[in-house]
Amino acid sequence: MKAIEFYNYLMRASDKEVQAFVLKNTNIELSIGEVKQLRPLMAGANVSWIFSGIPKSVLKDAEKVIGKSKLKKFMKLIE
Repeated sequence: MKAIEFYNYLMRASDKEVQAFVLKNTNIELSIGEVKQLRPLMAGANVSWIFSGIPKSVLKDAEKVIGKSKLKKFMKLIE
């Protein structure tokens, strides 16, 4: 899935829908709390991220929320 499509999905889908989508596509089990914590990080996204990549500070914050191994798998959704 392209990054912009995933971003749009993440911002409009319910927490449970995002949780199920991520599980289905990556085998990552995110808690509802993790989904809620990831949303503000994604809300700060902008078009420049498509060209420059996600800022390291955002990746670091996401890693604090879901851990390194989950983040690595999660990133495959937006590659």
